[in-house]
Amino acid sequence: MLPKQPNNTTLQFMKQKICVTVLAAIFILSAGYSYAVTKSSTGSGNWSTAATWSPAGAPIAGDSVIVNNGHTITMDASGASYCSGLNINQGGTVTWPANSTNKLNISSSITINGLLDMVGDIGIASGKPINLGATGTLNWNPMTNTSAGATLFTNGIENFSPTSTLIILKWYDFTVPLGSVISSNFGNVTLNSVRGGNTIVEWNQNNWFQTRSILGTLTVADAWITLDKSGSITNTSIGGIVLNTTNSTFYGLYGNSAGSFTLNTGSIANNGGTFLGLTDGTGNIALNVTGNITNSGNFKLINNSGILNVGNGNASITVGGTFSQTAGDSRFIYNSTTINSGIFTASINNMAISAGVFMGQYGIHNAGGTCTFNITNNLSLSSANSADIFRVIALTNISSNVNTAKLNFNIGGNLTINGHPNAEFTSSAGAGTETVTVGGNVNIFNGLNSFNYSTNAIAAHANSLSITGNFTQTGGNTFLSRLAGIHSLQVTGAFSLSAGVVAIKSSVGASNGNIDGNMQVSGGFLYLHNNAVEVTADPCTLTVNGTFTHSNGNITFDDNISNSSAQHWLILKGNTCTLSGAAIMTHAGAGS
Repeated sequence: MLPKQPNNTTLQFMKQKICVTVLAAIFILSAGYSYAVTKSSTGSGNWSTAATWSPAGAPIAGDSVIVNNGHTITMDASGASYCSGLNINQGGTVTWPANSTNKLNISSSITINGLLDMVGDIGIASGKPINLGATGTLNWNPMTNTSAGATLFTNGIENFSPTSTLIILKWYDFTVPLGSVISSNFGNVTLNSVRGGNTIVEWNQNNWFQTRSILGTLTVADAWITLDKSGSITNTSIGGIVLNTTNSTFYGLYGNSAGSFTLNTGSIANNGGTFLGLTDGTGNIALNVTGNITNSGNFKLINNSGILNVGNGNASITVGGTFSQTAGDSRFIYNSTTINSGIFTASINNMAISAGVFMGQYGIHNAGGTCTFNITNNLSLSSANSADIFRVIALTNISSNVNTAKLNFNIGGNLTINGHPNAEFTSSAGAGTETVTVGGNVNIFNGLNSFNYSTNAIAAHANSLSITGNFTQTGGNTFLSRLAGIHSLQVTGAFSLSAGVVAIKSSVGASNGNIDGNMQVSGGFLYLHNNAVEVTADPCTLTVNGTFTHSNGNITFDDNISNSSAQHWLILKGNTCTLSGAAIMTHAGAGS
């Protein structure tokens, strides 16, 4: 017999029962499982607070997290937190409370366009991307300062924007260069190398910044940063260099170079720290700065701290902006240990020194080379202290070894000297010949200013001074050729003296001066030859092609009383010669 067929009412009931059973099964399965969602911050608050997020609820593993502009998300004080991806928008912040042991575990990626203030702990799965955006800042100050706590760097694949900021306040091992665990170029980088709370130690980057370039600014904070000690450095570019404090130390190369190396940067700001290009090693250095150098600390291109047979290379520096100094000590070459120092070549757009010590070459060079110093525009010296010194070639001798470096010093614009009356300007204290040219005016208001000078007479050398513009002195003491040697002076413009002392020649050696413009002496003392002790048999001649006016002050042919002094000449070729007032023209001895 055939089975009885269900009626329509029975069929409808069976369908409803099946639907209820399926829905119940789905509910039972889903009751033990949470779907991954995107959690977006609704305001500032704690990570684990449900109301901090939309949709409500603390993020869990698998969730993507977005921290929005103006929101600060604070991690829990302890335990562990999880998410798949973390995206901090511009203006957003993720931070940890003080002494937090909470670790944020990320399985997918990190994108930072705001601030990740990493004062707790964080970890990321191996091979996952870490994106530090154009407005992003990563402040690295982990609670667990070990290699296990640094997986953000050791595990991640970094991509840093050129305008991003990475701040390293702690590092787990200062024998590990930062660039060795970063797979990207850098934007702005701030480095600290403090161990044990207050001890600054050297952090050698082992030339990694040559291949992992710093495209922004390298700020050396409480740190001693060395670019390379292996000698492999050849050409490294850094967007800018800042030495933040007196605790900031930067070495380009510490030790020997295979030959030469070049450091390129946009600017250098040394705020009381120590900047050494090449220290205690052999080789040459070239520093190219497209912008400005500002110094109030210790700045040296080649430095020898007292080690034999090193520091003998050549130094080159190019500054596209202004080299300014408000304190401290700058020397292109500093080597007071060996007797075969190199030479320097400098090309600087503008130079302004208001305090401290500046020296081009402080060493003993014995190979007959020439130090070349070109200032495209103006050199301004406004020294505030009696101990302030400006010398281009600065060292005369070490024992019997004499510095024979020559000098070619060119100023395209004006030379202005002002400030303390005992502050020193010296062109060359070496024994090599010197040539100084000034394309603009020479304006002297004060100071103790010397060409061809050292306290040791063995530095005597021939020198020439050529001024395209005017020479004007209203104070100070200026010696145009202070030691022995042939001297020449050319002033294309006018010559004016109203106060102070100008000595054209102050030792033996013929001097020949020529003034194409007008000459006016309205005060002060002008000496053709100025040496009351040393008698010279060499004539000093000064020719004036323009008008001559002597209304006050003293013109002395020779202040030596010896009757055997040479005959000196003041030759006036202009149409007008005016002598008036309290003007004095004299000779100390019986000579003419």
